[in-house]
Amino acid sequence: MKGLPNQLTLLRLALAPCYAALVLSGHAWATMAAAAMVIAALITDWLDGYLARRWNQLSDFGACFDPIADKAFVLSALTALAGLPATQLPAAPLVIIILRELLMTGFRVVILISYRQVVAAERFGKMKTSLQFIFIAWVTWLLLVDKIYDINYLSHGGLNIFFWMVAWVTLLSALPYLWKNWRLLKDSWNGSSF
Repeated sequence: MKGLPNQLTLLRLALAPCYAALVLSGHAWATMAAAAMVIAALITDWLDGYLARRWNQLSDFGACFDPIADKAFVLSALTALAGLPATQLPAAPLVIIILRELLMTGFRVVILISYRQVVAAERFGKMKTSLQFIFIAWVTWLLLVDKIYDINYLSHGGLNIFFWMVAWVTLLSALPYLWKNWRLLKDSWNGSSF
């Protein structure tokens, strides 16, 4: 079972384009499969970390690729969902989420290159990811209900409020990382690493 946590991480990465393609296809069966993929992504997100800690298989690969797999799934899923006319999701929260995730990925790369340090996930960051997955699962479920029963629960304003809440939590979740590592980032900006 050696390497299974990293394999689960890569599986979640592979689910990202599959989910987007299924949701955008517009078929009820495809939306049902996409809903199953959200559940699979949630399970692998929890299971890869749990197994890595339990089997003492923590690795730099896992520490680097776990957040990348999360971001790839979340960003492709949210982009696909926002691209559907039925959801009527506003573009601004999506842009906030994308910019935050790109900023933090760049931040992790700078620290890795400059100091050979992997920035581990913070508790607030994990909560942010869980909220993003919950939102994706909820919208996918509403899409499925709409396809099967022709009941449109997607047009109410509560979904947009939820999306804005996800965006602000996503943005605020960057603060602990920046606060904890600002000196490293500042030193690498000034070229004083190594």
